[in-house]
Amino acid sequence: MSFSYSADPSTSQLDEVRFLLGDTAEPAQLSDEDIAYVLNRLADVYPDPLMGAAYCAEVIAGRYAAEVSISADGVSVGAQELQQKYATLAASLRATYKALAGAGAVPYAGGIDWPPASDPSVKPLSFGKGMHDNLRAGQQDYAGRGEIPEWPDGGFFEGG
Repeated sequence: MSFSYSADPSTSQLDEVRFLLGDTAEPAQLSDEDIAYVLNRLADVYPDPLMGAAYCAEVIAGRYAAEVSISADGVSVGAQELQQKYATLAASLRATYKALAGAGAVPYAGGIDWPPASDPSVKPLSFGKGMHDNLRAGQQDYAGRGEIPEWPDGGFFEGG
């Protein structure tokens, strides 16, 4: 089990994960190989070491999940509390990642925007409030041109 930490999280992703976990001194919770494995597995989906640290915190929490709290002769060892602390740390790291990754994000639906200029082959539409109030006016295509369409029987529709 190898351990390395340069005390400068900006130098490598491994150091950044160790910094975020607080796993910067020996004996370490995770080896360099454990952290490298998690970072490699997540590289395609989450290239940010912040999510790698969240998954590593869950791994550590899983290790403490099997431990029991012991109290004897006035000495207490609470491994369950450590499990809860690392689970909380994992949730906190995920929330931080979501806050940083979602900052400034705008949904984009490509290919459905209106064209910048109107299409000359499409007749302009005339919609308006109350456009069907006057039944004598007929269809909206004739609105504003003074034409009143005839009905098939040759007469005009008289609303009433």
